[in-house]
Amino acid sequence: MQSRETLLLDACVVINLYASGYMQEIVHALPGHVAIVDLVRAESLAIRSPEDDTDQRETIDLSPLVDRGLIDVLSATGDELDTFIDLAITLDDGEAMTAALAIRRGYSIATDDRAALRVLNGRVRIYSTLEILKQWADTLQVSENHLQDALASLRVRGSYMPGRGHPLRTWWIEILERT
Repeated sequence: MQSRETLLLDACVVINLYASGYMQEIVHALPGHVAIVDLVRAESLAIRSPEDDTDQRETIDLSPLVDRGLIDVLSATGDELDTFIDLAITLDDGEAMTAALAIRRGYSIATDDRAALRVLNGRVRIYSTLEILKQWADTLQVSENHLQDALASLRVRGSYMPGRGHPLRTWWIEILERT
């Protein structure tokens, strides 16, 4: 990610970063500006409890990140709403709204959603959860213990598993196997 770039997080990435337990550190380490659309904030409600054997959910509270200015919350206007409607035919609302703003404003997007990846390929710069986590780890030289903790938490609390074709899947597996 470049320093002047604005990165819009979709709901799945918000959930994943929150589930890692290090969202504030991760977002703070990103060189550009980070934002979400208001619809994504409304969709990003909860993650699994840290207790593996319960069906309890932990509420996602982005207020501290928004209050500190680490994440801005944006709303669509005018032509962005038209683009949203077009994209909502093939994408969920949160991904469609995020994509509409990214396309219209020239922003980058962070998503792991397969449909969004297919629809947006070549239209905007796309980052994945793992690309963001690797950038955080490399930029801040995160200790292996913290990185293992973040990835394990992401797997359990965020129910995340990179697809077989993900370019950072081997990195993910190697880090987790060292625990």
